[in-house]
Amino acid sequence: MGQVESGKRFTPNGTALTEGAIKRYRVVHKLVQAYSKEKNRGQDLSFESIDTRFVNEWKRWRADGATVGRIVNRPPVSSNVIRNDMKMLRMWMRESYHEGMHTNRIWESDVMRMKETPTAVFHLTPDELDVIENLDLSCLRKGKKGPKSTAHNTVRDMFLLACWTGGRISDVKRYPEIVLNAWEENGNKCPKAITYVQWKTNTRVTIPILPMAQRIIEKHNGALPKLPNDQKVNVCLKEIVKAAGIKRTIQLHNTSMDRHASSTAKVCDLVSFHTGRRTFATNIYKMDILSLAQLRSLTGHGTEAMLMKYLNVTQSEISEKATERLQEAFAQ
Repeated sequence: MGQVESGKRFTPNGTALTEGAIKRYRVVHKLVQAYSKEKNRGQDLSFESIDTRFVNEWKRWRADGATVGRIVNRPPVSSNVIRNDMKMLRMWMRESYHEGMHTNRIWESDVMRMKETPTAVFHLTPDELDVIENLDLSCLRKGKKGPKSTAHNTVRDMFLLACWTGGRISDVKRYPEIVLNAWEENGNKCPKAITYVQWKTNTRVTIPILPMAQRIIEKHNGALPKLPNDQKVNVCLKEIVKAAGIKRTIQLHNTSMDRHASSTAKVCDLVSFHTGRRTFATNIYKMDILSLAQLRSLTGHGTEAMLMKYLNVTQSEISEKATERLQEAFAQ
């Protein structure tokens, strides 16, 4: 943690840790301190005390959370979150072992390894995006004569931009400045592309402005509105998708520690602003006009494997596309 805070901690590739990685280090470190206070009488944990019993207690401690009355002191988490905890703890145990700080080799055992549970993966189709774009949001007024919802209009337009540019919410929040600069540099006309450095990965990307995104930008004459806070954004977005009549359901995998049965849920109840990024990647992939490397250059994913995991496509769809390409190639 000292290396992290002093900027001397790097990835295996020698690059600086991202803000997200640094935050994860800090979160797990604070959790270890909280666990020590609650379960170990306030005493610091020793490397040698990390055994099977500790791992099982940690998993249950994280899965159950801590609630006093209606106050949630520590929210319960899914098995995938606990899996990420284990990855961090395993890494700490491994590196401290190699530095000669202890002789505990539990990091090599399966007890600290957990399989990832598939989460809900879905995207919005181009037809559904058209419905959202043309939706009359007056239906979301409070009462028949209530004021128009400026927030709903803002969220709708900026979400559609995310769906056609693949931007994360951290970057879309910067679009008003990025797009306005590009608009002015292009003679007060919609630019053909925007270039910026992604906030999360520090990766420079150039994103083409497709006709669908162009309509939104020109609607605001290049001066895009600013998004409200993340919580309000996602509340408004769910209301918008529901009002658009998108009633499609998807199957969910239960990610709790105790149950394994699957269930279903409506897209309008699950949608979040991040859905826009997956929507962009999946819809562009299905158009079959870019290679994976080209698509990855737009999304900013570190590897093609990460991108493929991100796409909402099945293995059979990938196989069918590969078969079609081979047949076309040999037919010529």
